[in-house]
Amino acid sequence: MKYKITKPYDVLGLSGATLCLIHCLIVPLFAIVPMSVFKSIWIDILFCSIALFTTSKILMSQSTKAVKIILGASILIVLTSVMIEIVLHTHFEGMLIGGIGLIIGHSINYKYHKQPLSH
Repeated sequence: MKYKITKPYDVLGLSGATLCLIHCLIVPLFAIVPMSVFKSIWIDILFCSIALFTTSKILMSQSTKAVKIILGASILIVLTSVMIEIVLHTHFEGMLIGGIGLIIGHSINYKYHKQPLSH
């Protein structure tokens, strides 16, 4: 019986996407306090890099088509949001939507790890 080997990528992806979502929700609360560490674009790039790495591993795996579509669309939204923030220096809410999509995609994929692959 063969099992999916993407479990570590799902755990990393879930962790990264959850931390990114928390970061995106909390940073606006710090807008009244001059804490530039929390507003750094490098934090967004770090989360985006983690998401891109984990998502690419799952997109190249034998995961279901639905998971690949969810993760592919979500990472495109996240990448677009980061590029908009870099170029226009404005916060784009697509990051939240993409983060939620990544959490959903990784959760669905993680759920099926104990089920054998059908050939």
